[in-house]
Amino acid sequence: MNVVRSKHPRTVRELADIVMAENAIDERSLLSTLESMVADGSIEVKMPSYEIDSILDYLFALSVSGWFWITLGITFITITIVLFVPGVFPFDVLRWVLGSAFVLFLPGYTSLQLLYPKGSEIDQSERFAVAFALSLAVVALMGFALNFTPWGIRLDSVTSALGAFTTTCAIAAAYRKFQHIRRQGISPAM
Repeated sequence: MNVVRSKHPRTVRELADIVMAENAIDERSLLSTLESMVADGSIEVKMPSYEIDSILDYLFALSVSGWFWITLGITFITITIVLFVPGVFPFDVLRWVLGSAFVLFLPGYTSLQLLYPKGSEIDQSERFAVAFALSLAVVALMGFALNFTPWGIRLDSVTSALGAFTTTCAIAAAYRKFQHIRRQGISPAM
């Protein structure tokens, strides 16, 4: 505890190096001591945000931004298949599956990621249900808005608008999640 209070190590590795250098303690003993201190609440170890110093660091840390790349990948593949691949049998099934996820899930999912960047506010089953319901609302409003544009409600205009909405929400959500991780103090705290 004295090392944490006086030297303010930013990582568990730094703490371990300091304690093992100053005291004749092996790594296993230190690990069991740290585990008991975390269990009784005397120290708190949080997710390391110090490694994520920029938005690019966040985007290339796949453990935290994998959702972003999967969303963009599904969006890009769906737009490509719907707009450029003919509707013949093997591609038709893929078109239905990806199109369903693209319309019924991704707009709401990216909106939820934008609205709740922490991820802990809503559990996974609630997130899935709310994403589905929010997608239905977003698609209906987008169709209503497209009806009053020169492009109207056609396959290419709806696909492009949903793709733009999903991509924009995903980028904004990634930035908000990065901001949250950067603000979240990471050094072990009492």
